[in-house]
Amino acid sequence: MEKIDKKAVGARIKAIRLDSGMTMVEFGEWLSTTQGAVSNWERGENLPNKYRIKRIATIANISVHDLLHGVKRYMYVITYSNYSGPIVRTDTYARVYTSLEAAKRDVARYEQGVPVDQDHRFSIEKMEVVE
Repeated sequence: MEKIDKKAVGARIKAIRLDSGMTMVEFGEWLSTTQGAVSNWERGENLPNKYRIKRIATIANISVHDLLHGVKRYMYVITYSNYSGPIVRTDTYARVYTSLEAAKRDVARYEQGVPVDQDHRFSIEKMEVVE
């Protein structure tokens, strides 16, 4: 079983509350609790009960698991290196891909546009983003 980081959960709860435009008092009333309880959750002092966790996840349109453990997403960045000249030229494509397949498709397209006599390499870097 994964350990729950109460401070990280608290930060996610605070972000959800702020995104929904509620004050601590309003959020507490919506969950039938007090402003002090909401403050404790947001500071990571303790966690809401299961019923409240479910309601908070529902308002954020995320799963309870994502509320408690965060959402891991990966992005892929393409780097192009040209070794043809006296100076190696490297460019990083600004587009970020959420799937490896999409990045590979674009690399295939880019390679078709590179002259055959150029010594070049494309690389795809995987980066983890935790939300």
